[in-house]
Amino acid sequence: MESSMPSGGARKREMTEEGDMSPASKRLLLSVSDEDLPAVCNRCREIQWEDLAGIPPATRTGRKAADLGLVDHNALRQSSCPVCRLLAEVTPQRLHGQHCRLVALSSSLAILGRRVGLDERVDYSDCTVLFPVPEAKFADKTASQRIQRDWSNGGFWVGPALVGGLRDAPPQHVRARCWGSGEVEGLRVIDCHTRRPVEAPATCRYVALSYVWGKPMVPDLDGEYMSSAQVGAILPRVVNDAIDVTLALGERYLWVDQMCIDQNDDDMKASQIAQMDKIYAHAYLTIIAAAGQDASYGLPGVGDKTRRPQGHANVAGSVDMIQISPHTSAELDGSRWARRGWTYQEGYMSHRRLIFTDHQVSYLCNTAHQAEAIRKPKRLSRAELIGGKSRFLDIMPTVAGRSVTYIAFRRGDVWDDLKRKHLANYTRRHLTDDDDSLNAILGLFRTLQPKGIRHVHGIPLHMLQKGERSWLEFPLAWHHEAQGARRRHRFPSWSWSGWEGGVRMDESDICVPNDCEVGLAERDGRAVSLQDWYERALQYPDMSSENTPRLLRVTALAVHVKCVWKSWTKLNENLSRMSRLAGMSFADGVHAVLPIREGVAQMAYASMDEDISLDAEVFGIVLRPPWSSRKNAILLLKQDAQQTQHYQRIGLVRVSGFAKTRPAAVGDSDPQTVYVNGDGLPLDEVEQDGEVPIWLEEAVETTLTIS
Repeated sequence: MESSMPSGGARKREMTEEGDMSPASKRLLLSVSDEDLPAVCNRCREIQWEDLAGIPPATRTGRKAADLGLVDHNALRQSSCPVCRLLAEVTPQRLHGQHCRLVALSSSLAILGRRVGLDERVDYSDCTVLFPVPEAKFADKTASQRIQRDWSNGGFWVGPALVGGLRDAPPQHVRARCWGSGEVEGLRVIDCHTRRPVEAPATCRYVALSYVWGKPMVPDLDGEYMSSAQVGAILPRVVNDAIDVTLALGERYLWVDQMCIDQNDDDMKASQIAQMDKIYAHAYLTIIAAAGQDASYGLPGVGDKTRRPQGHANVAGSVDMIQISPHTSAELDGSRWARRGWTYQEGYMSHRRLIFTDHQVSYLCNTAHQAEAIRKPKRLSRAELIGGKSRFLDIMPTVAGRSVTYIAFRRGDVWDDLKRKHLANYTRRHLTDDDDSLNAILGLFRTLQPKGIRHVHGIPLHMLQKGERSWLEFPLAWHHEAQGARRRHRFPSWSWSGWEGGVRMDESDICVPNDCEVGLAERDGRAVSLQDWYERALQYPDMSSENTPRLLRVTALAVHVKCVWKSWTKLNENLSRMSRLAGMSFADGVHAVLPIREGVAQMAYASMDEDISLDAEVFGIVLRPPWSSRKNAILLLKQDAQQTQHYQRIGLVRVSGFAKTRPAAVGDSDPQTVYVNGDGLPLDEVEQDGEVPIWLEEAVETTLTIS
């Protein structure tokens, strides 16, 4: 395995006994000798480097190191000045053309979130870091807040190094939070000594691999005998590298899905997929291959796959400036690994993660994050833990590092997390095989079973009880984030699993049977109420979705909906400055025309699942929360082309009860509201006299079957 990356810190350059530069310094990019110092431009030469390499700034706001003027990325990249070229590497593209300053901050205040205590400074040094920030951010003293939240492009060290090691585990680790153990039925693992799959020994401790398959497929190793070297020669690079890492950690067994699950044995495959939560939760450690596009790329720093060196320049004789590697979360966010559907639950279920990116290796568990580029103090507060983990793509448990598998907390937190975080993030990811729409998230659903949460083809449901009354919460009012989702015909149209595309579940859950009657129907007409199905699912937690009817029978208020295309150019031109700054606007697109009273209608934006003809007959089921008279949701349906007695979901209309025409921001829980007169011209405001709007007054209770 390649040795650790050079320590991140500007320092006096170390010399070997022969007077040469140390090997670590030789590996640094853009190294400039003392004779080359004239190449540093006048602006960078005027920076007080010796002062910056001394005591770091004592305040969170830091101090100005240089005025960069208007940032020009091309000019910085092509500059003969090594400092300017390094600036181009760490300055976010969004700052191009903006007036910026190079700001010096304390590493402990800007990155670690708090000052390093005196008792910690023997092992953990504080130093000066430099970041390019907009002039406005420096003026309003919010620069350090942005940097503490995200240093995705990195910055520079200019002082004693904060060097990190993956072997340093913070002492506050709790086994229940960061340690996996348990049995997985039918588990097979790779014996790293022979590089072949074997039946897992009793109480097997193993390392798991999370990666992107891509084109290279693992060969069939059940044939004739091959030596370890021969097997290694035909395995994908990422598997060979993971085996080397496992052995280097002193472990023997590795779990890799392609090699440990027989892809041709449907029964075994189904059994292992159903236990995916256990496989990753019980692993001693999960290796995350977050670099490259597929299994052929390997793990940077292992074998012959090298990592990208840190940029480096000598700026003032004995003072060096070294580039900080990008934050691990930023590299994850831009990786193909983070766009693959299967890896979502793999990252979340794991308790200890060793993340390989092109710049460094990082360790992420449920209580801490350690990276090679920075060594954090051992004692971190609860608030720092929450802040530090919030960047990691939501693959971390949200409540102070507590896993829903082991630490009990309020069901409401779990329920909201599932709807607003997990399903939203998962549905944004890509799956090669549409049939895996549910398979790739079943492990997460399994962890929620102790909380009484079940799902019907991906739509979660659970029981609430108040006194002698009880009801099921069923979030049927989900909508797509963007137009043009693609249909997955194996799954029902009323579930997100039946579509490819990111969804949101911001609307209130419907309460069954309070709001409407819901049942599951077979093709032959037999039906079971949702309440009875839920009770059966509680008794048989391993009940397969394959055996669950796909037809949803709903008895509720139904309306005919007229749809039109509307553009709001004039309204957007007249938006206030505050609305623009808040990212608010009026969205163009398909709208439902909802008559309020004579001569007044509300144009409600329709989040369409698919394109439809505006002349098509559209029905709507009113999903009205009992506690609110201000908001409604209308589930849009069209007649199924193959089964005319059935309907298919085509979109959702969120109806606001605001009396004023108002825009909405992307992701706003309150939809935009536009009122128009009889001529179709927007109205600023309408009087609300408490009467039921015409469109709702005309609704009739109907029973419809949705495919």
